[in-house]
Amino acid sequence: MKVFEGSKKKKMKDKKSRQRLGGIGGGLTLPAFVNAKSRPRFNPAEIRKRREQFEDAKKIRKYRKLLKSLPQQEQRNNMEESSDVEAKIPIQVVSNDNTIQQKNPSDLVKKERRVLTKRSNILEVLRKDYLKKKEEEDRLKAERMEALKLKEEQRVKAFQERKNLKSKMFKRTKSGQPLMKHRLQHVLECIQQSQ
Repeated sequence: MKVFEGSKKKKMKDKKSRQRLGGIGGGLTLPAFVNAKSRPRFNPAEIRKRREQFEDAKKIRKYRKLLKSLPQQEQRNNMEESSDVEAKIPIQVVSNDNTIQQKNPSDLVKKERRVLTKRSNILEVLRKDYLKKKEEEDRLKAERMEALKLKEEQRVKAFQERKNLKSKMFKRTKSGQPLMKHRLQHVLECIQQSQ
């Protein structure tokens, strides 16, 4: 009877530990755990990149909304211009002071046109900003590539010079004596460079 109770306690203990670890699955898998541990917690470059992506996505959403709203605004304007009867009837507008003001529909149309031009200006500004940013990135990329190419050329040149110098220093006569000509030239070059 006591053996049965012990196994029951063990089962309960296992169940509680499974629940604590996140259910029946047993929590994180081993690779997920390793990746979570090895990944650095604070990476400013990654945060900056995410922020830039978020801002770009925000601008793109705004741009698309404006593109969608432009054709609808134009249709409304065309409909309002075509109906002359409605343009002559004044509209009553309740302001914040609870006073009734009468406005002509033509004024409202003008106001909507202003809003429309503002939106199109915003689109142009966004497009210009995007193009300017892209040109700047392309220019920086080209500069970086140029600098890398220059460094690579310098590295290859220095390597070649070292290789030539090494081969000259190891040259020997038939009897095994080192050639002093190359060594003296090297010493002379070092002295001239220091002066």
